[in-house]
Amino acid sequence: MIGRLSGVSRLTGGRGNNRDAGYSLMEVLVMLAITAIVSALVLQTVRSASATGLRIERHVRSTLHDRLDVNALRHAVAGTLVTYSDSRGRFSGTPLQASGLTARGLGFEQDATLYYTLSVEDEGRGSVLYYEEAGNRFEIVRLAEGRLQLSYLAGAAAGAQARWSPDWPPEEGFAWMRQGERPYFRPLPRVLRVSGPGSEPEVDLLLAMSQTQRPRPRVTDYIDVTQ
Repeated sequence: MIGRLSGVSRLTGGRGNNRDAGYSLMEVLVMLAITAIVSALVLQTVRSASATGLRIERHVRSTLHDRLDVNALRHAVAGTLVTYSDSRGRFSGTPLQASGLTARGLGFEQDATLYYTLSVEDEGRGSVLYYEEAGNRFEIVRLAEGRLQLSYLAGAAAGAQARWSPDWPPEEGFAWMRQGERPYFRPLPRVLRVSGPGSEPEVDLLLAMSQTQRPRPRVTDYIDVTQ
């Protein structure tokens, strides 16, 4: 009997050594199942975090949309850049729309020069002023009755008489330029004005442009001037 038990003990010990040498098929399947479950949980957590981040971003933008005031508009317009006269981003304006490049955007794209548009749109008996930048559009001013208008203060500091122009560049050109001269850069108005109809308009905003640094002349710009 003792001999038989000793044999069983030796047989069991032998199986234990075989287990140390590797895992059975069942154990491998169990580990794979656990790994799959953990991976699924991690992926779900990442997706939930991403969805939460998107909801927060949309909420922030929505809140900013509701609170975007004239001060934010002043900041963006004040950062309008002087650009090349043949650049897509050169500042231009009509009574109902103005556009240009600003170095002081609303913050959706950091460290970027952004293209922006100011536009007046009719709505019922009134009109609305919108500011658009980097795919984001904001209502700035709403006039219950009548149409808002944009105008531009022309005239340089070199003694030229300042006057309001309905378009930019002014139809008569720039008073400080020599006859026939064509600048390589697009000058900016001193002020962009948003006003309602009448001599005492309900809305009358003055948006100053503070940027004066010109872009560096290109070789072709020197050639154009000498021709």
